[in-house]
Amino acid sequence: MMAVVLAGCPSRNAGESTKLTAAERNAAIVAIAGRYAESQDKEAARIALDALNLPNPAQSVLALAEAQIVQNQDPESTRNLVALAQALGPISRMASEYLVDADETAGGEEVAVVAETPPPPTDTPVPTDTPTDTPEPTATSTDTPEPTATPTDTPVPAPRAVAESQGLNVRSGPGTLYPVVAEMRQGDEADILARNDDGSWWQVTLADGTEGWVIGRLVNASGDLDAGLGYRWNKVNFDYGYHIPLDLTETNGTHRFSLAWTF
Repeated sequence: MMAVVLAGCPSRNAGESTKLTAAERNAAIVAIAGRYAESQDKEAARIALDALNLPNPAQSVLALAEAQIVQNQDPESTRNLVALAQALGPISRMASEYLVDADETAGGEEVAVVAETPPPPTDTPVPTDTPTDTPEPTATSTDTPEPTATPTDTPVPAPRAVAESQGLNVRSGPGTLYPVVAEMRQGDEADILARNDDGSWWQVTLADGTEGWVIGRLVNASGDLDAGLGYRWNKVNFDYGYHIPLDLTETNGTHRFSLAWTF
């Protein structure tokens, strides 16, 4: 495995130091992440990283992934690095959001719209005037009653969300750390039930009855968005995927506040 990792590095004599330069180390980590993306063999990736003598392989992979995100480098290698860092341990919010954005927009296709060219104009013959004797109409006085306006209540359309990207994930809660429960294709519609406290996530009901949350900026919302919608905030999200659910219930006129956590 060591021979595979160092294949792209300059050869060294047996008596020279085997310590890699920063550029060689980063190139080796990117290569390992690329092979992991193809094979999903986490154990092979760990062995290859251990061969680099890194103090903390997981942190080294995450640090390189964040550097590529900030520098807006190659999206494919950056996504591979984030995926490998996630497989090795907790990742930062920056890396998590980058991975979600990459997954949400994956599969979108640009459709070229070709304008139809109208046919060339044809010469239309001008009709010749044929004199005819047209009898003059006789004036008939009729009183037409004016219709009375009847006020009607215009129904307000229910709030709806239309997916604007292909493969939009529907999650069990308003955040990228919640599991995916369904998927919306581009153009799919869903009923809007609620939104979170900052309005960045919508709770929707799909056509098959599945309920979940979608990112607000990836759907086109229409209808009366303030009618009957509640604001739901029942979880505090921490970095690295830790959640603390909060529950406030009423018991016999008193309030009980309970705190629980999962890791």
